[in-house]
Amino acid sequence: MNNLFKKYVSHAAKFNKVGVDLGLYLSKQIIDAHNGSIYAKSYEDNSNVFGFILPIVTESAKIS
Repeated sequence: MNNLFKKYVSHAAKFNKVGVDLGLYLSKQIIDAHNGSIYAKSYEDNSNVFGFILPIVTESAKIS
């Protein structure tokens, strides 16, 4: 779990898939750039939950 959002970390061999494994890394970069946060939770029954939180931008916070 500690390496989940790092660049080029792969668990693809486990699932017989090929890729560059940038999906979660890029997702984190985009969400971080918008002052949000991303999370992952793994459970003992092998289920996983991924989510993110983005701040709401109000009219007074927009840049003119």
